Amino acid sequence: VSASDLCPNSSTENLSTLKEPELFPNPASRHFTIRCARPVESVQICNPLGQIRQINGDGKTEIILSEEIPGMYFLRIQTASGTFGRTIVVQH
Repeated sequence: VSASDLCPNSSTENLSTLKEPELFPNPASRHFTIRCARPVESVQICNPLGQIRQINGDGKTEIILSEEIPGMYFLRIQTASGTFGRTIVVQH
């Protein structure tokens, strides 16, 4: 299953498997932070059903998860150097 299957509104043609950006903590409970050498332009978060749960376009690197139910979420992170796909596990 690819990120494009789970986030139908996001293109994953340029997704990279580089170590950057990194997410921590992972698993997360209330929030997580994105660590990346380049500025983060936007973050899209999809649940396992492919529903977009959050879109953050303000460049913040700390993402709040307190309203998300436990499970695996798929992220599409846009930076100046490209688009990256990542997963994060939410536990409460």
